[in-house]
Amino acid sequence: MGGKTAVELTERKLLNGWASAPRVRIRQAGVNDLDHFEWITDMAGAPFEKPLREAVAEGLAGVGLRAGLRAGNYRAYWEQMAPRFPGLIKQGLSPLMAYMDAALVLVADHRDHGVVGGLIAYPPVNVAESYIGILEANGATSETLQKTVLGMGMFLTRIKAIAVSEQARGSTVGSSLIKRARQIYFHLGYRTIYGAMPPTPGLEQFYNRAGFTVLDPDEPVDLRFMFDDDRKIFPDAGERFFVRHNSLQ
Repeated sequence: MGGKTAVELTERKLLNGWASAPRVRIRQAGVNDLDHFEWITDMAGAPFEKPLREAVAEGLAGVGLRAGLRAGNYRAYWEQMAPRFPGLIKQGLSPLMAYMDAALVLVADHRDHGVVGGLIAYPPVNVAESYIGILEANGATSETLQKTVLGMGMFLTRIKAIAVSEQARGSTVGSSLIKRARQIYFHLGYRTIYGAMPPTPGLEQFYNRAGFTVLDPDEPVDLRFMFDDDRKIFPDAGERFFVRHNSLQ
């Protein structure tokens, strides 16, 4: 977690942006970017959920990530985030609230054309809630529930949406978005980043070039790196997962 990458991955860079394609910067989305996410999520085939929209509008999306980047190390991120999860479980609330602290919402901002692309990533809320339900039905202890939600929130994240406008296709915008997402999460101690792709021509090559492994149809993401048991995440019908593990972990 040292060297040039660590220097570039700062809170200031996240807010002000990294140079990408000519005249394009990759930066955190703000309230003025919200309208652009209608076409971004429509193009990606993923909803722009109300809690995420509200978190972006209020400047709360990714506050945990920013704390880690501000301090320059993953320990600061863990210190910011770890207390959030046990408290939510005790209150019977969805992990979605805490996971918004770990949400990364990026835009590719062209100097002349405005926002030409975007990316949304955060820990998989539906997967966490599914496991909570199973564990509760089996009489799991509060400690086990907390471990599950904490593990999902601190070590695993999912790319929910990534899209690039027609005018920016063929540039490095898409690869730059996913590169920064991967670097930020891995810098802050995440072990795996993954997403689901439809059978669209060219997507497998895109994710392979970005350093991800595209799994076979119906092949799950294995979660044994987080838990002692044989937990897996399976793709929906017609989708395939792309996944990358953090080699530093």
